[in-house]
Amino acid sequence: MYKFIIYILPVVVAISPTFAEETISLPVKAAPKAISLQIKEKEAESLLVKKNELELLDVLDHRWIHQLSNMNENGYQIVLEDGSIWEIGYWWHFRVQNWDQADTIVLTYDWSSTFCHVKIRNVSKGSTAWGNLYSYPKVDSPNLQWVQSVEDHYSTIILNDGCRVESPYPGVFKDWKEEDIVITIRVEGKKTPYALWNIFVGRIVWELTIDD
Repeated sequence: MYKFIIYILPVVVAISPTFAEETISLPVKAAPKAISLQIKEKEAESLLVKKNELELLDVLDHRWIHQLSNMNENGYQIVLEDGSIWEIGYWWHFRVQNWDQADTIVLTYDWSSTFCHVKIRNVSKGSTAWGNLYSYPKVDSPNLQWVQSVEDHYSTIILNDGCRVESPYPGVFKDWKEEDIVITIRVEGKKTPYALWNIFVGRIVWELTIDD
């Protein structure tokens, strides 16, 4: 039996590049020092990711930072603090299995994506999943955000908490009305990342500046 195993192992290594790489990088008889160095490298990578995520939070206005309120039992949907429900794409189900209540979430809209248009970054866990809006925010949520007024020839929105959101383009908010519910979201690749998603109008307006 032992001889048979010794002969078959080289074959497995030869046809499985992934296994071969893992065997070389962490051999069974690796010295404790080598293993310790690998652990330190992984820890350094993890700290780098966390640093980048924290820098993102430092840059963003706090209204553009969300919290995970709950996860549906099926594990394919997450609920944010405003009651909105987000459907996680099939290929990213495994990434949300360890997400927890009160995790910090940042939403980013991606126009180039074919199926799942929203990048859902869990800053607390340092992981990202993709999905789509499944259910609107709940009207009875204490964290709900909505339009309080439209000003400056439809180029400025005042949110319910007094936040002043301005666009450089006059008339961009012409179809927006008082009490329209909005979701704060980012759009990458623009002059400023801030965007508002009006769920009643069905539009996202980006390149906004924030003035309290």
